[in-house]
Amino acid sequence: IKNKHKQLAHFKIIGWDFAIDKDENPVFIEYNLCPGQNQITCGPTFGDLTERVLDEFFVKKTLKYAQN
Repeated sequence: IKNKHKQLAHFKIIGWDFAIDKDENPVFIEYNLCPGQNQITCGPTFGDLTERVLDEFFVKKTLKYAQN
């Protein structure tokens, strides 16, 4: 997934959905470019870490790249 994620690097957060088959192998189902929609039914995506993640990925990283 890390390699696939790099191919979609212009998206800051991607939700990767997997299942486990009967032989305990991961099976890719889909990726979601707007995983935040889960919050409507499941609450904050990152739980107690939500503010920290948002600050790191949407504030610090954005400012870092804007300054370069």
